[in-house]
Amino acid sequence: MAQRRMLSKQITETDMFMDMPLSSQALYLHLIMNADDDGFISNAKTILRMAGASNDDLKLLIAKQFILSFDDGITVVKDWRIHNYIRKDRYHRTIYDNHLSELNVRENGSYQRNSSDDSSGMTSGIPNVSRMDTEVRLGKGRLELGKVSVRKAISPKEENNTEDDPKINLNPSKKKNENDPYTFYQQNIGVMNPVTSDSITMWLDDFTKQGTPTRDEASQIINLAITKASDQGVRKWAYVNGILKDWSIHNLVTLANIKASDQERETKKNNKPRNGQPKRRQLWTNNSFSDDDLPF
Repeated sequence: MAQRRMLSKQITETDMFMDMPLSSQALYLHLIMNADDDGFISNAKTILRMAGASNDDLKLLIAKQFILSFDDGITVVKDWRIHNYIRKDRYHRTIYDNHLSELNVRENGSYQRNSSDDSSGMTSGIPNVSRMDTEVRLGKGRLELGKVSVRKAISPKEENNTEDDPKINLNPSKKKNENDPYTFYQQNIGVMNPVTSDSITMWLDDFTKQGTPTRDEASQIINLAITKASDQGVRKWAYVNGILKDWSIHNLVTLANIKASDQERETKKNNKPRNGQPKRRQLWTNNSFSDDDLPF
């Protein structure tokens, strides 16, 4: 597989592409960098986590048909052949021949699904890099063609109803999973690297196995730890990880238990004298004695 990839401004500088969130644009670039020589990707969700993107970013790319997906999780970059041309002596055919046979190459170089079992329009391999087609041309006809294809995929009526569809969310700012810890971390701590992403996934699994009722509540627990770190001004994953480790050791695996523990700690803190000495118990009051009790 080639180690260098190219991008065509014919795709990445269209209004349709630029209107997407930066996280979706970045995910698209990472998918291209990790695709095989026919544009197929077998680990889109792993790349998603590495790029610090969310599931909604991937769904948006699929909804806008920058990415085509298959039932088994394999994805392919629709405009792969517009972006990349690989010399025949360096080209390695994809191992996903079954999916490749389901696609045709349009005249403009983009993939489209077969309308029937006839795959006669599918060409083998990638055209030689010496062809003049490598001079990507940005034309009005191409842009209009792209708009028409998306309109056919998602009508205006369907687009208005996508917010109620858990599978498609064209507006990532209105996410169904507001407790997504990956996004919450980037909003409150900073850029997420692959190690941090894997650690969050590990904690989600660990809390769920340890007794947290739902995975969503496990996400809220991680977000609570992130909030505590942010409130303390410590924007490091190591600090968040330490909080989660402390809760796990003490078997605080539900939000109710964690909040109860915090309340108990706060009560003890408020009852502790400021000088650090325990309060002396007053054994008597002014009304404890009368004149008759005096020895004189």
